[in-house]
Amino acid sequence: MLGRGTGGARQSKYDAGPRVDCACRTCERKKRVDRACCRVDYDGDTDRLTSVNPGPGLPGGGAAGTGVQYVYEPAGSGTTGSNLVTQVNYKSGSSTTIVQTTRAFNSRGLIESVQNDWSGPSPTAYMASKYAYQNDALARRTSCVRTGAAFDGNDGRSAAHHDVWAYNDRNELTGSTRRLGTTVGSGDPVPGDDRAYAYDPIGNRTESTKGEDDPIFYCANELNQYEHTAATSQPCSTQPVEVFEHDDDGNLSEAPNGDGEIAPGRQVRYEWDAENRLIRVLPEAATPTNGDKKVEYTYD
Repeated sequence: MLGRGTGGARQSKYDAGPRVDCACRTCERKKRVDRACCRVDYDGDTDRLTSVNPGPGLPGGGAAGTGVQYVYEPAGSGTTGSNLVTQVNYKSGSSTTIVQTTRAFNSRGLIESVQNDWSGPSPTAYMASKYAYQNDALARRTSCVRTGAAFDGNDGRSAAHHDVWAYNDRNELTGSTRRLGTTVGSGDPVPGDDRAYAYDPIGNRTESTKGEDDPIFYCANELNQYEHTAATSQPCSTQPVEVFEHDDDGNLSEAPNGDGEIAPGRQVRYEWDAENRLIRVLPEAATPTNGDKKVEYTYD
């Protein structure tokens, strides 16, 4: 319902009961069950979202207790209760959880781990993946250990492994190193997945090295906008590897798409309206190639 706050301002206030989205109200009027319907429940004291039942693409088909349920950090558990989600349960029945995601936080509210568990119906239950993080005194993430069934292979991407990140005195990421195993700082190195970065005094990235590849150098103009990348060291080469362009308002107007979906491996164009809002992303070439995409944005 609507009420009045101090100074006559209008405020929204809801009871502790379920809130039903417009798709569900439509289904109710038509007196039929539709998988697009969902029931949304909130905690009456904290107004936190507690469940979506069942919702589009969620398990359960509308049965009671199905869908997604959210669990929050309780009061007195380090951060004295908060809006931090500690568990997300994907349920096919009131007592049957298919997938469970569990998050752990430290006393500063920084995430320490994310674990994803499969609970059935088949195959047997197993830990799909776990990501364990360490942070330094400045709250910068310094390492991540990856374990679980998703990382049971033999190479640096699928075997259990960990990354260690390094920073400079300005909190800029300067590099990452990857090693096999779960003991941070130990294990066989995976040099192909290492990264290194360098910056100028104002914070522009000047150099990036991927694994054992040759470094790529970034060339910025007087407005601190990247104009192109080069394969030779500073000062930047006049033979660019990748080209970036900007309009008179400083908006990025053209850039390489890399392995993106708009124009893979080629340049894309960004178009903005008079209020500098992005309205369109499309291939830069006048004649698109089969498989190219155009994305348009509208605003209210």
